[in-house]
Amino acid sequence: MALQGMTLHFRAIELPPDERSAVDPSDEQELFECALATRRQIEDVEGIAESLFQLGLVHQVLRRDLEAGSPFVREALGLVEGLPDADSLLRSEIHRHVGFDLLLREERHGPAIEHFEASLELRRGLAERGWIAGALTALSLAHRLASRSDEAIAFAQQSLELAQDEGLRARFVVAAEESLRAAEKLGAAGDRT
Repeated sequence: MALQGMTLHFRAIELPPDERSAVDPSDEQELFECALATRRQIEDVEGIAESLFQLGLVHQVLRRDLEAGSPFVREALGLVEGLPDADSLLRSEIHRHVGFDLLLREERHGPAIEHFEASLELRRGLAERGWIAGALTALSLAHRLASRSDEAIAFAQQSLELAQDEGLRARFVVAAEESLRAAEKLGAAGDRT
């Protein structure tokens, strides 16, 4: 059920950042707004959380506006926390994007890491291993921004090993390699101080 309508989002994340900014998400946003209204009418709580999350992604990822996306992902989190049997991928993605909101917009490293860890645990139960590699890369970023180079390096290495061992798409390998380089650079800078 979860995340089936996000074709533009999944296409956009494959694009370089300069091309991603040229994507117009207006039509997709309108569809998610209609879906949210319908799901609210029929009181489909998991569906409401999914639509809220999708609207949050339109703002966070496609429009590059964390501030505008925050209320949507936060409300979605509040809903799925009361639904322990909700779709694992949906719950994982909501935790992930709340983590990015906390990390990048609020610069609250500890709470962000907690959400990334919750996302990783949910992703471990999924068949698609790319979800796990992405979660490890997010944890590496959070630890790097918290100036914890050892942890950042360890998570980036795990992500890279998984991406290579599983033959994941190039974007997972590249993301893990870039994450590892950045973490090692932080570690080297810390060694010099």
